[in-house]
Amino acid sequence: EDDEAIMYFDFLLPRIKKQYPDLKVYEGIQKPGEVIFVPGDWWHGVLNREDTVAVTQNYCGPDNFDVVWKKTRKEREKVAYLWLRNMKKFSPSLYERATAMNRRDNFRMRHERPKGERLSDASSSSSESSSDSTSDE
Repeated sequence: EDDEAIMYFDFLLPRIKKQYPDLKVYEGIQKPGEVIFVPGDWWHGVLNREDTVAVTQNYCGPDNFDVVWKKTRKEREKVAYLWLRNMKKFSPSLYERATAMNRRDNFRMRHERPKGERLSDASSSSSESSSDSTSDE
């Protein structure tokens, strides 16, 4: 189906609500000056009824680094590679933490696997779901 937000709100959401009547769905209209917090990993959709400016922020800190790193290395391979490279340069302690997790989980980053080998083929407990298909450089 079409991936425009209006299709979700007009066609998909009503079908989801009908098929899963016990599913909790939060809906609301945000007024000027109001803020909506969406917790990490919550599916959400937004329909702007007027011209608008959105400010979003993804959070990663010492308290959730392990969860964020595992998810990023699995789902966003190129981003994970670039992040790891920058950690090595700017935050060696985080780099060591990430590479220790990779060793512990027997996880090989894309640049460490033979060319053409995907996560589902590699010796890792993770499954491949990355849309990153361009080169790392």
